[in-house]
Amino acid sequence: MGVLFTQGFGHYQWFYTNNLLRETVPEFDMRYGKHVRNAFIGFTSSVVADTLCNPIRVLKVNRQTSLTRTGFWAAVDGIVGVRTQMCSLVTGLFRWGAFE
Repeated sequence: MGVLFTQGFGHYQWFYTNNLLRETVPEFDMRYGKHVRNAFIGFTSSVVADTLCNPIRVLKVNRQTSLTRTGFWAAVDGIVGVRTQMCSLVTGLFRWGAFE
């Protein structure tokens, strides 16, 4: 259930950002402007979706790997109580070795 929610939430954010940028970012007048524009829009959409969805993923993993049965609010209290709020946003990135 948690995987379904986080995937759906992440996809929604990605497509919302992608559609918004496609409407607002102008076409580039250069040789490979279409490819540069598409790369910029895709990269930005991925960054926004991952940034917004990562705290939910951290909460899901924390709850699923807990040794005791933990509710969502207790897991939130445990995460925020141990770490600062900004650190909880990037905890998943450190687990996957993105900043090592």
